[in-house]
Amino acid sequence: MMLLNWSKAAQMPIHLLLTKSDKLKPNQARNQIFQAKKVIEDYPNASIQLFSSTKKTGLKELKTRLNQWLLPETAITE
Repeated sequence: MMLLNWSKAAQMPIHLLLTKSDKLKPNQARNQIFQAKKVIEDYPNASIQLFSSTKKTGLKELKTRLNQWLLPETAITE
């Protein structure tokens, strides 16, 4: 919560990765996202996603988010 509070105070965006998503059944994954979104609803600069480095789940979404922040003029979405 400290990091969320800091990003809110600094008006900096923050993107949270819920890792190990490959270990969850689809219903469990939806439930985790739902619960996490409830936690961050008071943080307008926060976004969240499921991620698995093993299965590369969420990698494209993460790359898109980082490109929006770091390369806004080109908005690469690969």
